[in-house]
Amino acid sequence: MCSLRWKRPPQLWRRTAALKKRLSNIDMIITPSEYMKSTLEGAGISQPIMTIPNFVPEPEKPSDNKYPFPYFLFMGQLLLHKGLLNLVEAFSQVQNEIDTNLLIVGNGPLSDELNKIVFQKGWQDRIKLLGKINDRRMISSLYTNALALVVPSIWPENAPLVALEALACGTPLITSNKGGLPEIAGKVDPGLIFTNMDELKKLLLRASRGLRDPSNTPRKVYEGFFTTPIFVERYRAALRQ
Repeated sequence: MCSLRWKRPPQLWRRTAALKKRLSNIDMIITPSEYMKSTLEGAGISQPIMTIPNFVPEPEKPSDNKYPFPYFLFMGQLLLHKGLLNLVEAFSQVQNEIDTNLLIVGNGPLSDELNKIVFQKGWQDRIKLLGKINDRRMISSLYTNALALVVPSIWPENAPLVALEALACGTPLITSNKGGLPEIAGKVDPGLIFTNMDELKKLLLRASRGLRDPSNTPRKVYEGFFTTPIFVERYRAALRQ
């Protein structure tokens, strides 16, 4: 259904013996999450599979902060399966209890609908759609000054880079319990992973009071798991294996 929606021919060969034939010359499959590894193993793929988490480079130096007020941040494509409508609904239900805004960065098919919802509900002062931003220094500033990056996906994410970019800037994560997200967020604080709307609302209330800690756990998690040198060494180890 996904292939047809995006006007791409379905890859029917994946459900035939052609898949095993195409995999026969592969020595190892590398996945960026244990979730994806278990998914492939569950599909009957017998080749050795190694998990090597994704990486992101050191962030650019942040530009001047254009948003000098407390805010939660969403960064990514504005798609239904990203859970944005749930995030907007949850935020709207707690906005009277917190002195916090929601900044949404990105573009996509939901852009018009989100703008319409925000305008009709009169939420323009609290929910701001900033569109796509290409300035890496501005992106670093948005991450650095956010209370938390919220990744509310309703489908199984593999290993989204936005989560790693936030950690590199020392920013806490609030994520859904989908796919490989708990593998990333759980390294920082498993208590910031939600499974339903009520839990998301509670986490927004909790995070509005501040999640930053003196030890800067998000940044330490980035340095320990998701830097370029760590990825390269793991990849070289895979080649040696």
